[in-house]
Amino acid sequence: MASVDGVYVGPLSLEDVPALLDDVRAGRPVLPEKQLARKQVADPHANTQEWVGGDRSPAEHGGT
Repeated sequence: MASVDGVYVGPLSLEDVPALLDDVRAGRPVLPEKQLARKQVADPHANTQEWVGGDRSPAEHGGT
C-alpha cells in the first residue's frame, strides 16, 4: 500500500512501481484501478460519490 498526495492505493506489487512513478511524473491520477476509495466495500452506501482526492470537510462524510 502507498499514499500519494493523500490517495491510498493498493495492494501493490513491485511490478506496479513503474506505473505508479509514471503517473506521478505525468501528473495523472495514480493507479486509478488500485485506489482504495474506488474499490467496492461491504457497505452499499460507502462509495456513493466520486472521490476527487484531497481533504473533505466533516459535513461531506457525515460529521459536523
